[in-house]
Amino acid sequence: MDEHLHKRWMGIAGLLVGLPTAAAGGTVAVLGLIFVMDGKYLSGNEPTVIVLWSLAGLFGLLSWMWLTGLFLWRGRDGLRHSPLVAWVGLVLGTLAALGVIAATLYFTFKQSEISTLAFLGLGPPLMVMAGHLAWLRWGQAVPDSAKAG
Repeated sequence: MDEHLHKRWMGIAGLLVGLPTAAAGGTVAVLGLIFVMDGKYLSGNEPTVIVLWSLAGLFGLLSWMWLTGLFLWRGRDGLRHSPLVAWVGLVLGTLAALGVIAATLYFTFKQSEISTLAFLGLGPPLMVMAGHLAWLRWGQAVPDSAKAG
């Protein structure tokens, strides 16, 4: 697939999947930070865990938006020249999304809370798109001779 068409599909996926996921996940992450600042219902290590989880999720969302915009604007060369901090944020967001998956599986199967399956919309869909960005950055480019024939 040529880069122009690839950018188009990436933009469509970002609008249809990425932005709603970023809005929902970002809202929950900010609510987590607000919940910690209120501090009425937390004890022990809970505030620390929630702050780290929320911040990792927010950094991941911002990094995903940054790198996706960079790809749509400058293509694979833009991703190859992107700063390391954007990729670190993407890794932190992936870790936060893995935490969402773990919590969802725990509450769904151990606590029999079927409604917690909705948590899977709070960040895990961006893991696929983040992986795709990493593949675009570090994957092999198709040589021009292979494109022609």
